[in-house]
Amino acid sequence: MRIAASGCSVEETVADESLLRVANESFYKAFRERDVAAMGRLWAHGRPLLCVHPGARPLYARAAILASWEGLLHSANCPRLEYR
Repeated sequence: MRIAASGCSVEETVADESLLRVANESFYKAFRERDVAAMGRLWAHGRPLLCVHPGARPLYARAAILASWEGLLHSANCPRLEYR
């Protein structure tokens, strides 16, 4: 049983969870396929952002975040993800 977040109906909470699942699946698809353009479409415009890559300093600017993903996805050392 899921409990709705304070002030939200169960339907709103389920809809929010569905959107989060789609975003999560889209993120990992872009990562697996090393699709820089798709990764760029996932990061918000005009909203506060935070990206923390393991072992790196936090990034807050959209341009810096997208540049970091481009560098990572084009790197020979980019981790390979498997879909299960």
